[in-house]
Amino acid sequence: MYKTPSYLLKHEYLIPVSIHDTDAMGIVWHGNYIRYFESAREDFFKKLGYDYNAFYRENFAMPVTECRCCYRHPLKLTDQNALIYVFLISFDCKLEISYEIYTADHRHLCAYGHTQHVITLNDSGELLFELPPKLTLAIRQALQNINSTKDQA
Repeated sequence: MYKTPSYLLKHEYLIPVSIHDTDAMGIVWHGNYIRYFESAREDFFKKLGYDYNAFYRENFAMPVTECRCCYRHPLKLTDQNALIYVFLISFDCKLEISYEIYTADHRHLCAYGHTQHVITLNDSGELLFELPPKLTLAIRQALQNINSTKDQA
């Protein structure tokens, strides 16, 4: 039985299910779930204020070192949209991110997964043992905003 992991930050992303994402039966091809993870993760970092362009401007890259996807229910063209949750699990010297993909009506968990990322220098590929300072600051500010909202409630 799957259980949503404990997380630090959560992000919601809606993506259209397009005809080119599906096979002849109108079911999303299994490899596209990983692409959906990527799109949702990209939007998550953009909302944090540290998008992929910021990584490149500062000569950082964030390669995937682990990727896992478990499939539970077919996502179909007739679903029209997929609802994706991105969960930041940890952000020490690497990033741990989990995902859940639902039908847009939230009736079915279609897939869930996990990616792990390290930070490297973009030009040399050198592995770094800390996150970019601006990314760490963006994450901490988002966590602080959540905590201050909880305190006000």
